[in-house]
Amino acid sequence: MLVDGDAAAPKATLQRACRVGPGLCGVSGMAVSLSSDHRPGLVMCASDSVARTLEGLQSSLGEGPGLDACAGGVAVLESDLETSTRWSQYSEAAGQAGVGAVFGFALQIGAAKMGALTLYRHRRGDLGVAALRDAVILSEIVTSLVLAISADGDDWGPADLDDLDEGWLAIHQATGMVSVQLDVGVEAALARMRAHAYAAGRSLGDVAGDVVARRLRLEPDGG
Repeated sequence: MLVDGDAAAPKATLQRACRVGPGLCGVSGMAVSLSSDHRPGLVMCASDSVARTLEGLQSSLGEGPGLDACAGGVAVLESDLETSTRWSQYSEAAGQAGVGAVFGFALQIGAAKMGALTLYRHRRGDLGVAALRDAVILSEIVTSLVLAISADGDDWGPADLDDLDEGWLAIHQATGMVSVQLDVGVEAALARMRAHAYAAGRSLGDVAGDVVARRLRLEPDGG
């Protein structure tokens, strides 16, 4: 069971779900991220360093199973990253991290989408009917926990940095700064930072940190 009676706080239960969820679904790891139309995902929990790395890739590259699942509101199942043509940059980087398959599930209530549950497995292959059913159930449980956390006003603050993508706040702040500097919308500003990070072979978080610290200023001509 993920919840022991009514005493377990939603945040603690979500953390437990990240620990036991992979075993329930027959995968190697999982992560839960919130997202919106105008910002990269905020990582609420990750089962291990590989899961956290995969979330960082999605944030930096702007592509991946969780983002597609959240955008489309459907499960995104990629059983073989080695032969996949769905995400050129993400698939290659995930493969280098030893990941063979990834599976994304939207966190949503009706038409309202809050983020995604992303599962990964080292070996290639389909989830299978039973594991897919369990993953869908897990995504519904996670959605309920995220809603409960929001309803409690239980935000993810500095005390929870071990459970967050620590670069997210810098990315959010840098996106606003670049938006003002270049006189563009936040989506264009985020895309501009992603392009710079990719061209420079750096993470989006590192680029954002330089922007916030004013060590880097992105120019309209792509400089």
